[in-house]
Amino acid sequence: MLATVLSLVVALPLSGGAPDVGGAITPPVGAPPAAPPSVVAPPPRLVAPPRPWFPRTEAARYDIRYGLLGSIGQLELRTGGPIAVTDGRSIVKLRGSGHGSILGMGSMDRRFEADFDTVALESRRWVDTRRSGGERADQATVDRGERGRPGETHLRRHKPGRADETHALASPIPTMDALGLLSRWRRALPALGQEDVVQILDGLALWRVRATTVSLHDAVPETDRFGVRLEAEATPVHYNGSVDGDRPVRHLRIWLDPAARHLPLRMEVPVGPGNLVMRLVTARGRI
Repeated sequence: MLATVLSLVVALPLSGGAPDVGGAITPPVGAPPAAPPSVVAPPPRLVAPPRPWFPRTEAARYDIRYGLLGSIGQLELRTGGPIAVTDGRSIVKLRGSGHGSILGMGSMDRRFEADFDTVALESRRWVDTRRSGGERADQATVDRGERGRPGETHLRRHKPGRADETHALASPIPTMDALGLLSRWRRALPALGQEDVVQILDGLALWRVRATTVSLHDAVPETDRFGVRLEAEATPVHYNGSVDGDRPVRHLRIWLDPAARHLPLRMEVPVGPGNLVMRLVTARGRI
């Protein structure tokens, strides 16, 4: 449910029992070795507000729906207060959990955790744990990511019964998990008509996401609410920055609530004959 972004992000919609949306979880066999992309310039740096932004606690629950099948899963996102302050930077704990299945088959549980830097606008480290229905907790696949020196991301996958798999990714583009991407958008939206470019990891699958704010007051479908609307394109890429033609490009539409610190209200991703939809059910928080 979470996870390519939108992983959410595409991450949000790409995981947890949803229809196949092209979220490969391992780098393609024979892909060129990792190297900084030579044709992609770093995006303009977003500037975070100087005042504290995150609520001390927040929890939001979402229903995941697909076309005529209706509800296929649930997702809960939680934000905690700052867990550390270093060099004037607050590090905020983000958590997510989701469960989904289609017609009682192919169920999956997924949990996310990230430490988000509210000044750099990216996750410093994250953990993505997934297991299929019937698997015990100790049988789960665990993917870990951590930002190293500027432009470096270190990845490790632990899968029971196999040697751990490690990767190093170098890119001038901010690289993070789906929870980090959502928090980045909430804290520092691109200006109207402007674009923000980041990379997100859904497990070990890398996507380049270009998001543009297209409206500051747009009707949210199936509600009487209005929100800020973003349009995003998620392109699958190899670790060296080249496009992965074996996975499809995905398009996302996201509505955020300007009255609730840009809480996500709804997200839509066209998949096959229908739309994969994440819609807010309940939210509570304390400033």
